[in-house]
Amino acid sequence: MPLRPWQRLPHNFQHHHLPICSSTQDEARERYQMGQPLVVLADEQMSGRGRLGRSWEGGPGNLLVSFALPISQDVASFAMMIAAREVAVFVQDLVHEKVQVKWPNDVLINGQKVAGIIGEFEQAHSCLLLGLGMNIQSTPHVSDARHRPTSLADHGFHEDVRQELCKCLCGVFSKWLENKTPTEHIVERLEEVCFPKGSYVRLLSQSDALEGSFDGLTREGHLKLVDSKGDQHVVVAGDVLQCRLEDKDASGY
Repeated sequence: MPLRPWQRLPHNFQHHHLPICSSTQDEARERYQMGQPLVVLADEQMSGRGRLGRSWEGGPGNLLVSFALPISQDVASFAMMIAAREVAVFVQDLVHEKVQVKWPNDVLINGQKVAGIIGEFEQAHSCLLLGLGMNIQSTPHVSDARHRPTSLADHGFHEDVRQELCKCLCGVFSKWLENKTPTEHIVERLEEVCFPKGSYVRLLSQSDALEGSFDGLTREGHLKLVDSKGDQHVVVAGDVLQCRLEDKDASGY
């Protein structure tokens, strides 16, 4: 599905639209020039990847894009939070169902995954490669998905909004690169679109399996969880397996 010609992007983002590639992340890495923000969009990729070593399945009419952002590693996670929040808000404007972010950076419609974000920091060039996949026109068949995949088309929206979302994210990233929004504001805005505090959460952290009540995010964007004994755990990185409003014995996501 061809795109309309690109209009001028904010902050002088370089942009490339490829019919097919191995991975938009790899293309962004190869095409990045020191200090120059970059966006690479592909119609199809052969070796897309997601978080934690998983693959990412695309599909006809879906969004496959990577951004190269000239930032330091200590703020890279905040760029991921910005992206997750903006994608959730963008999707919420298109569908009637509830859209939420599953920490740290999956976007769900009614508990079904519509978008995912991956971040890879390049030490040699001091830039973040931020990859985004979003199901727009088609829903991939993923047998081992933690959350059932969905697409905008499944929820009655059939327009091609790939370029609009890319421009939206370029604009948000541009303002952040220029003004450096205080990190606590970034976390607060992400919390607004996450599951409510008190939601039951079951997750795999780097060292253990945990379950309990979601207690918000730290100033750094780490997940706070209170277990059945009332002890609070701070999870820096992990994989949320379940997150729902009801108690742990009720049906949910």
